[in-house]
Amino acid sequence: MGARRTARTLPPALPNLLLTDYLEFRWFVDGKKRETFRLANAVAGGRLVPVAAEELERARLLLLDFTSQQPADIAPPRTWPAAWLISRT
Repeated sequence: MGARRTARTLPPALPNLLLTDYLEFRWFVDGKKRETFRLANAVAGGRLVPVAAEELERARLLLLDFTSQQPADIAPPRTWPAAWLISRT
């Protein structure tokens, strides 16, 4: 995942966002990265190897934290901060 580029393009008004490639998860709060965690690693031959049990438990707790956040209201882009929109053009 292009985390640096993605993090630069997130509007700060997004209060709770989870980006994933299904192996690695990046949790952003108010446009800033809060946590990163993995469920598995790809190894030679395209095989997936699960991470250690402790990391899976950490992932479970972080996903619970993510889902316990207040959902954001969906608004059209015209309500986003003008400075953010201008910086993306």
